[in-house]
Amino acid sequence: MNDRPQMPQRTIRVRRPTAAFPVEGAASEAKVNRPLRGLRVGLRQDTWRSYHALCKWWSEWLARDGAIPVPLLVGERTGELGEKTRNDLKAWAGSIDCAVSGLGT
Repeated sequence: MNDRPQMPQRTIRVRRPTAAFPVEGAASEAKVNRPLRGLRVGLRQDTWRSYHALCKWWSEWLARDGAIPVPLLVGERTGELGEKTRNDLKAWAGSIDCAVSGLGT
């Protein structure tokens, strides 16, 4: 026998916090007009754990399809370590053909 009080059944509405899509072409996009094989694709990683997982998967998929993944773990933004980050970022940008730099969220 269940001694817990019975809760009344109710309907709960869940709304998605999804914004309306912008007009076609409203956001800028970039296209790489060459085959993926041999393309050096930069994957900039910040501190989000979920984005690290995405970069790991993308690296695997890009390599599987012949691209060369070039990850960069971005560090501090200020002080001496910030200077190192800026130098690393500049060198990384000069070594790749294109990049995925965040999710734009």
